[in-house]
Amino acid sequence: VGQGAGSRRMGWARQRCSHNASTSGASAAAAGLPTLGTAAKATHRGGLLARYQRCLETQPLLTKALSCALISAAGAVTADVAANPRSPNIDLRRAARFGLAGAFFTAPTCHVWWGLLGKWFGAGGFRCGLTKVTVDTLLWATPWQFGFIACVYVLEAAPVVGVPALQRLDLATQLESTLHRMPEIMLDYAKVWVPVQLVNFTFVPVPFQVLCVATTSATARPTISPTVSDRRTRGLAAF
Repeated sequence: VGQGAGSRRMGWARQRCSHNASTSGASAAAAGLPTLGTAAKATHRGGLLARYQRCLETQPLLTKALSCALISAAGAVTADVAANPRSPNIDLRRAARFGLAGAFFTAPTCHVWWGLLGKWFGAGGFRCGLTKVTVDTLLWATPWQFGFIACVYVLEAAPVVGVPALQRLDLATQLESTLHRMPEIMLDYAKVWVPVQLVNFTFVPVPFQVLCVATTSATARPTISPTVSDRRTRGLAAF
C-alpha cells in the first residue's frame, strides 16, 4: 500500500511540474519574453552575426583589421571586373595594396578615432551623428586622407606588391604634389563621405562603424576609376 501511494504521489508531482512548465512557457510567450525554444531558434538564426560580435568584443582591433583588409581587397577586385566585365584584368597586387592599407592604416586609425568620438559624444541620434561628422570633417578627415594617400604611395613603391612603373618616383615629390591638391581631393571626399558618415555615426553601433564604411567603399569603388596611378580619384576611394 505504501509503495502504491508513493507511486501515485510521484506521478502527481510529475504532472504538476509538467503543467507548471507549460504554464510558465505560455506566460513568457504571452508577455513577449524569450522562451528556451525561441532563444535556441534566435541563436541558430544569428549564429554567424553573434560569433562576429563576440570577436568584436574580445579582439576588436584584430577583427576590424581583418574585416577591412578582406573587404578592401574584394572592392579592388570588383572594380577591376567592373572596368572590363567581358575580359577582366584583375590586378592582384593592387588588391593586396588596398588590403594592406585597410588592415594596417584604415582599421587602426578609425578604430581609435571613432572610439574617442563615441566616448566624447555618445552614440545614436541625429544630433550626436551631426556633431561627430562636424568634428570628424574639421579635425580628422584632411590629415587622415593625406595619411592614406601617403600609405598608398609607400605600398606602390614596395618590392612585392608595388607598381614597377611607379617605384622610381620620388615619395617626397609625390607628397608635395598631393599637398597642393588637397583642397580638390577633400571636396571630392566631402561629396561622398560626409553623407555616408552622417548615416554611419547616427545609426550604426560603434563596433560596426569600420565594417560599415569599408563595405560602402568596396561597393562604391567600381563606380570610381580603378586606374592605379589616377591620383585624383583617391579622395573618393579612400577606404
